Amino acid sequence: MSSKWEIFERLRRLDHPVEFYLMPDTRDHGAHSPQNPRQVAALQNRTLDWWLFWLKDEIDPSPEKEEQYAHWQTLRAQRDALLQQPRPAKLEWNATPIVEPNAMEQRE
Repeated sequence: MSSKWEIFERLRRLDHPVEFYLMPDTRDHGAHSPQNPRQVAALQNRTLDWWLFWLKDEIDPSPEKEEQYAHWQTLRAQRDALLQQPRPAKLEWNATPIVEPNAMEQRE
């Protein structure tokens, strides 16, 4: 989980909208992979909600999911604001090696 935390933390420090979700019952059942039906169901439901919200702009009207969608609406607004900011110019890379005059003399 440390590498995932690193990615999350770096994105957060760059002011990118990001979220770190932990499965329920990780204290009792471990966090490596879903190990009980409640964890599997929670993960599948959240994944489906995520896909529908971010890719199809659909929201589940269930009252128990209001907080989740309010948070995602905030993330969407942050993302949209970030996309409105001007981007820095792209760097152009030149693959031509720099050869110093002394280096050529040493080769001969």
